[in-house]
Amino acid sequence: MTAGPRRWIAGVIFLTVGITVWLLAREHLSLEFLVEQEARLRATIERRPWPAFGIGFCIYTLISMFPGTSGKSIICGWLFGFWAALAMVTVALTLAAIGGFTISRYVLRNAVRRHFTDRVREVDNALDHDGSFYLLTVRMLHIPFTLVNYLSGASGIDLRTFTWTTAVGLVPSTAIFVGVGSGLPTLRELLDNGTSGLINPSLMAALVLMGLAPWLLRWLVRQIGTSTKRPDSRSDLPTQSDSPAQIDSPAQIEERTP
Repeated sequence: MTAGPRRWIAGVIFLTVGITVWLLAREHLSLEFLVEQEARLRATIERRPWPAFGIGFCIYTLISMFPGTSGKSIICGWLFGFWAALAMVTVALTLAAIGGFTISRYVLRNAVRRHFTDRVREVDNALDHDGSFYLLTVRMLHIPFTLVNYLSGASGIDLRTFTWTTAVGLVPSTAIFVGVGSGLPTLRELLDNGTSGLINPSLMAALVLMGLAPWLLRWLVRQIGTSTKRPDSRSDLPTQSDSPAQIDSPAQIEERTP
């Protein structure tokens, strides 16, 4: 079967599944139903915070092992609040990163190096040149999470450096996304107040920070890089061009004198 028919079949299957899901959701789901379920979930979190935190932490860690699952930190901030969600997301992402790193290093290293030869070589060269600052920069700039984990595992970086740069580098962007989630209103507030419930100073500030995050993080990385650069000690040593000119002897001067 050629690529054309396969694409048509895949498109028909996708469309059929989409229509089926939409019809089921239209028949069985309503805003009132979602509001009721959210209220139950929040009541459970408030009544049993530690078990709820543990379950959320485990789910977040497992989901973070797979690519294409962005937006989780906003949901965590919405359900658990800023500080609890910040702690949960940072630790869960770090553990998920260690898991991906370990799988790549001890199980898939040869396969990763074979399929991403150029990228792994770039990572190795950057680590040789900039050390841990390179990986810290990658984490702060929010480069695709799973890809960084597997490329790092196939490179020569050690686990200790990978762990602390991941934990520290993820904090700024995580704080911004969690802040957006914690500023979102509940479904009940949206149902009662409409879209006006979305207008509040904390949410507006978090959204502005999320929009400015790429530029702010790049500026922060440049500042850190500038402060950590040290002049090469060899630059203080005299070079051949800096050494004083050789002084001619009197006999050589007389030989050049007409």
